Amino acid sequence: TGGGNEALINGGYLKHGTTLKSYTVEREFDDLTNKFIVHKGMRVSDLSFSAQAGAIVTGSCNFAGKAPLAIAAATAGSGAYSASAGVNNEVINGIDHVQGIYVSNDDTVVTTAVTYTVSQIDLTLSSPNRPIEGLGTLGPVAIGGNTLSVSGNLRVYADDTAIALFSDVVNFTEKQLLFRFQDTAGNMYCFFLPQVQFVSTDGPNASGRDSDVALNIGFVAEYDSTTSSLVTITKIAA
Repeated sequence: TGGGNEALINGGYLKHGTTLKSYTVEREFDDLTNKFIVHKGMRVSDLSFSAQAGAIVTGSCNFAGKAPLAIAAATAGSGAYSASAGVNNEVINGIDHVQGIYVSNDDTVVTTAVTYTVSQIDLTLSSPNRPIEGLGTLGPVAIGGNTLSVSGNLRVYADDTAIALFSDVVNFTEKQLLFRFQDTAGNMYCFFLPQVQFVSTDGPNASGRDSDVALNIGFVAEYDSTTSSLVTITKIAA
């Protein structure tokens, strides 16, 4: 509850766009003298994220770009690796740092969303890069961009509230999905999918005797005209 003069300051956010961005990725071999492998024109092709109960939250990203080159000096503008302040931050896990997983009806204020007991959530952003080949050139001469797709999976324990999600799958009900993680110092990442479709489930099932009944729900993000996005990832510093 605030007094009317509060401000929420975020440290930046990621939202897909149309501007193509390329990176140079360089590896230096410290036990050798001036030996580097450089990858230029690298573009991110997919980003994945996974959170499970009792495990460290993990993620990965893949790149595609031009053929690597062996060089004898660091690329201009790169330089030796130096650890950032982020290495001192706490590693996020699926127990201490989960701030909530919310599902609400499409266009409903997230604060009125329902929370569920979730054991796992996975998210994948995929925009497979298209290598453009040319005669007389080793490796691609350019990297073309493809359509972005956002999909994931939600594993929910089937209690009195969560069982209704099965009907959402059957009825193709559009939903909003929001989940966030915050370390002890207050650093937070917030994932917001303003419009998703629950597209698949094997129904309320247990893996066997003496096991819990759960819903494994696959979802895909749709373009939301209000936010002009499929997904927004926001970083909020402590």
